[in-house]
Amino acid sequence: MIQLSWNCQGLGNPLTILYLKELLHSKNPSVVFLMETKQNSHSIKNLRRQCGYHKGLTVDPIGRAGGLCIWWKSTVEIEFLDVTKNWIDAVVKVPSDSFYGRCTWVYGTPYNSEKVEFWKTLNAWGRKDHIPWMVMGDLNEISWQHEKEGGNGWNTSRRRFLIEFMNSCNLMDLGFKGQGFTWERLMGDNVILRERLDRALANPEWLEEWQGTCVTHCTKIGSDHCPILLDSNPACRSKGNIFRFEARWLHEEECGNIIKDCWSDGGYAKNDVKWTRNLQLCKTRLIRWNKVHFPNCKTRIRELTLELEQLQNENIQDVCVPQQRSIKIELDKLWNWEEQYWKQRSRISWLKSGDANSKFFHISTIQRRQRNRVVKIQNARGSGLLVRKQSRMNSFISFVTYSLLLGLEIGLKFSVKWTPPSPQR
Repeated sequence: MIQLSWNCQGLGNPLTILYLKELLHSKNPSVVFLMETKQNSHSIKNLRRQCGYHKGLTVDPIGRAGGLCIWWKSTVEIEFLDVTKNWIDAVVKVPSDSFYGRCTWVYGTPYNSEKVEFWKTLNAWGRKDHIPWMVMGDLNEISWQHEKEGGNGWNTSRRRFLIEFMNSCNLMDLGFKGQGFTWERLMGDNVILRERLDRALANPEWLEEWQGTCVTHCTKIGSDHCPILLDSNPACRSKGNIFRFEARWLHEEECGNIIKDCWSDGGYAKNDVKWTRNLQLCKTRLIRWNKVHFPNCKTRIRELTLELEQLQNENIQDVCVPQQRSIKIELDKLWNWEEQYWKQRSRISWLKSGDANSKFFHISTIQRRQRNRVVKIQNARGSGLLVRKQSRMNSFISFVTYSLLLGLEIGLKFSVKWTPPSPQR
């Protein structure tokens, strides 16, 4: 199940509403939790229907401050346990996805005068039972010094409410993908303070049930806060192309210049932030440069081969040998690039220096990917289960692991069929 949590800082801004609709369209969350809506129930209801959510609950703002709302799809069943101006606590069921757990969506008080009472009440409310439990939202607290950049220094004597809450209720931070800070304060055109205020926590029971839970920090648009996306059961899908530093780049002087340029301007960021930022900048520039200077080799090889064939079919008096020689030199370079490309991805040492058998490595790379992928589980009777969801595979792996540790006979038979490709020229 996918859930979206966002401190939108008011749903009266057209940009905020447009971005919210885009998130709901692209991410398709089953549950949406919005904080600081600053709108009454009637306005929120109209927007909810526009966004395609037929069920919802709204906590009206006090004056022009605060306001919460939660929307959910018809496939989700929610039993509310407690609703206040700062949190919504509920038991959530999704029968079609075998989901059952407790979810608490929190908007932590930003006022120092209210923090002691807020965290005391949340602590007491949290220690209730031992079903899978997840807490997410804008908690308005940071746990460690590295979650803050700018502003006043880290106050070591200040009470650490978030850490106390996590320890008391046996909760763990689910981590995140994306940018490291979820909130920022601007002064003019400058960012003067950034903190990680939004997060998701879970107890051991939740982590045992949904081990692959993934939290993503989305881009900040229309608010000073990042929307955070929680997927308790990420689909088994391709991760897309992995960035690799290509061996062929080492022969290009411009590659070295790009790397030096990316790492020369460190700015005033902290070391860990600077390191991450420079790596990302270097990656982006190298990818952009690679697309310009190293076009698709196969396409270019086909174009040059066709051009060479046309030149070779010219009348003898029209034959341009220097042009043919130039094309052959470029083809030789492209074939070498192809060899290096597949050699990097094959993860084997079968290529001898000078062996330009790109097809062999292409096949071996594809076969490795197929070999590493489990698509079907077959029992002793020969009947099979096609694996389409990563959660089922995780359950199967856990079952086998625990059974082996306990010394139980589980009646499983494994077979691997793989024939290594034969080198061909």
